[in-house]
Amino acid sequence: MADGNTNDSPTHRETWDALRTLVGRPDFFYVADSKLCGEDTMRYIDGQGGRFLTVLPRTRKEDRLFREGKQAHEPTGEEGIRRPNPRDEGGPEDVWKAAESPLPAGDGFRLVWLWSSLKAEADRGAREEIMARGILALERLETRLRSPKTKLRTREAVTRAAEKAVGPLARRWVTFEVREEPVEQFRQEHRGRPGKGTRYRRQVTVRHHVVWQAKEEAIGFDARTDGMFPLLTNDRRLSLKELVDQYHFPPRLEKRHEQLKTIYEVPPVLLKNIDRVEALLFVYFLAMLVEALIEREVRRSMEAEGVKSIPLYPEGRPCPSPTTDRILGAFDRVAAHHLEREGEEVQRFAPELTEQQLELLRLAGVPGESYGA
Repeated sequence: MADGNTNDSPTHRETWDALRTLVGRPDFFYVADSKLCGEDTMRYIDGQGGRFLTVLPRTRKEDRLFREGKQAHEPTGEEGIRRPNPRDEGGPEDVWKAAESPLPAGDGFRLVWLWSSLKAEADRGAREEIMARGILALERLETRLRSPKTKLRTREAVTRAAEKAVGPLARRWVTFEVREEPVEQFRQEHRGRPGKGTRYRRQVTVRHHVVWQAKEEAIGFDARTDGMFPLLTNDRRLSLKELVDQYHFPPRLEKRHEQLKTIYEVPPVLLKNIDRVEALLFVYFLAMLVEALIEREVRRSMEAEGVKSIPLYPEGRPCPSPTTDRILGAFDRVAAHHLEREGEEVQRFAPELTEQQLELLRLAGVPGESYGA
């Protein structure tokens, strides 16, 4: 257990030692995000005979050098995996490719670059969304500047407002120019009603405008590496396809842990004693283990019986991969009744189950009579 504001980086060595004690050997494959990519931690795991796989941070110079080299050279890669779209049943396939980096990692470990077709779409969409927000903010600023009541009268003030509007993210792909427009005004030299002999004085004021422009060179530079990211590992025996498969596993584990905050709503934990906090979370981990077992049992039975889906979603929509939350939710309104007289049970009325509930029990390997009892 650690405080909530603890960074992941210093916790990996202790976590790896605990796993080594639990597994009984050091050669298991330890997969983690970029917080593992600290030289001391990686050297420690490697020196103890361990194997690791992590994401190289964008701050490392190897990342910049590869992306710059990608502008002139296309790395030779092999397709790692092709699978159906995990988010859209009718969408394009999820294609992964992997290639050994032409530049070695500075610390001597193996560097592999991955490309994901879905991540490429996500990167492009994220860039366009960030650009759109920056451009919209600049256009709103221009609307303010056109108003005669604007308080932004100096070039410096307009420049500061434009930099704030475009934001630090969009600044890479969107730039702006502050232009000046001279505006003539004529005022009477003296007060009073104007007549034939009234003299006027010419005054010239400056109105500022903001004009945005897309930085085509930067957009093209980043577009060539959309969907690409580097992995760092000390395992030189695994093939590129095996590395892709290893990288795909952690998201499934993280998806299960996500239920701690969503379905179970664990935080906040209103306990002061650290041992009780650990004990409470251990109970939740046991619950997640039971959840995983229920889902595996039902999904394996569905596959064995050729059941494509079960209508567990709202409006009876089909659910091809039922979760435990959906499965148990189908039994929310089930009730058993006990008739008592003077504290003694006279008769017991078993729950009346629907065909769908009986099907779920059968798929989970639970006899209907046992559930009713």
